Amino acid sequence: MRFLCIFAIPRTGSSHLNKLFQSCPEINAKSELFHRHHVGVFRKKEMQALKERSGGVVTDAESFKVWRRDHPWETLEALYESGGNRIVAFKVFPNHLTREIMETQVFPQTDMAFAVLRRRPIESFISSLKAQSVSTYGRVETTTIKPT
Repeated sequence: MRFLCIFAIPRTGSSHLNKLFQSCPEINAKSELFHRHHVGVFRKKEMQALKERSGGVVTDAESFKVWRRDHPWETLEALYESGGNRIVAFKVFPNHLTREIMETQVFPQTDMAFAVLRRRPIESFISSLKAQSVSTYGRVETTTIKPT
């Protein structure tokens, strides 16, 4: 296994899981790698590998945001090779990648494991409302928050 794809919806504990993976030296945890707006954190070596893999298209954060969503497999390969051949773990939320790209570039890979985080939709919805009530949307434990 070279890759771990985590399917989730917001408020299912995926950020906590990613934090745990970040503490494992064998794993290169990249959180929401294919998020439409967030770039993420990448080492200089990783950005250089992405630039090379893209044929020079990736030159900065903005160009990377566009390129990676159209070329997820190349993105993953570049991160794996530049990351010392550590397992690359990443989250995929709805709308991060199109269904077609998932079917053609992610699902067919034989060196990728998949994990699905589940939570009852109503619980995710309530947790999201609680997070919005304190104006913090991610990485917030909402169990004790009692919105008015």
